[in-house]
Amino acid sequence: MYALKGTLITPSETIKDGVVVIDNGKIISVGTMGHMGSGFKPDPICKIIDCRGKFICPGFIDVHVQGAGGCDILDSTYEAINTISKTLAKNGVTAFLATTVYFVGANGHSPLHLKMVSQAMKRGTSGAQVLGAHLEGPFINPVKCGMIKKENIVGANGHSPLHQFDDVFDACHGSLKMMTIAPEMPGAIDIIKQLKKKRIVASIGHTDATYEEAIKGFDAGIMHTTHIFNAMRSLHHREPGAIGAVLTDDRISVQLIADGRHLHSAVAKMVVRQKGIKKTALITDSMSAAGLPDGKYVYNDLKYEAKNGLAVYCGTDTLIGTALTLNKVVKRIVDMGIVDLKDAVRMASLTPAEVLGMESKKGSLEAGKDADIIVMDKDCNVVKTIIAGKVLK
Repeated sequence: MYALKGTLITPSETIKDGVVVIDNGKIISVGTMGHMGSGFKPDPICKIIDCRGKFICPGFIDVHVQGAGGCDILDSTYEAINTISKTLAKNGVTAFLATTVYFVGANGHSPLHLKMVSQAMKRGTSGAQVLGAHLEGPFINPVKCGMIKKENIVGANGHSPLHQFDDVFDACHGSLKMMTIAPEMPGAIDIIKQLKKKRIVASIGHTDATYEEAIKGFDAGIMHTTHIFNAMRSLHHREPGAIGAVLTDDRISVQLIADGRHLHSAVAKMVVRQKGIKKTALITDSMSAAGLPDGKYVYNDLKYEAKNGLAVYCGTDTLIGTALTLNKVVKRIVDMGIVDLKDAVRMASLTPAEVLGMESKKGSLEAGKDADIIVMDKDCNVVKTIIAGKVLK
């Protein structure tokens, strides 16, 4: 048993001179030294870790991570995923979805990178916990493919989507937790219904859907949005498209890349005002350059450049993600004046936990939850990370 003493950030308040007590990998009490939750007072021999002058927060959960620390999910090794997990943990993420693509034509054989995601879940990692896989595709619209190669899109080259869903699902070996899908594509509605039945988050994205097509997708089971505004039909006052449907439907939560580049700050502010912090999850959409210096890197055999947190294909202005870790995104949205630190932390922790249906275990400093905790300074630099009660070195 041990305790952290400092300024606690909870979903409802910021507690100065707060204490969170940890035992056996769980949070057992949250409060102040004078009045702990449920009347609990630390045992006199309980070790106190002094974090005064720092913020004690729930660990961040990033549902959209392609890579970090020089490695990518597509590297297809356990070691690569483990390196990603360690890089994320150093920067405040205690759990994440390994975000990647499916190789069309696998014919029921599991692509190696998906096998490795499943293995990392079962084996565990040295850093952030792998919660599962997030597949961008293969049932997306090729006209909004972004960095996803068209040969990895079902329907782009005559592939029939209906008979391939089971292959995609089986290839993930139980790891599939989220799928980005375009509801306007042939067979997509039936696939969305299957995702809902299997309790996999269906997320609208890489889509050219009209407003009406998006609503049909929501009715079928879509509940989330992949990097809102990016890789979507533009919002128009006479044809609001998928974006208009997302912003006006209370059933749907959103991913927000609040780096100041993927979206203008005014647009990011509009999203948060419309959806609220409880429906807005901060993400990085990070590439292998996350956590590393600016420079040139490679994703899926294509060269890209990382500069000031942005990742673009070399020689183009095509955005393919960020080179940021989630603590930096939290800082940027606060610096833009869109939310305060308490709300930004909520959007990086409890909101994504709710998206994944894991809010009873993760996402906030509450008794009974997993002891996934980070300590940050005023500039959101992470000085300590705790996962399942274990203090990482």
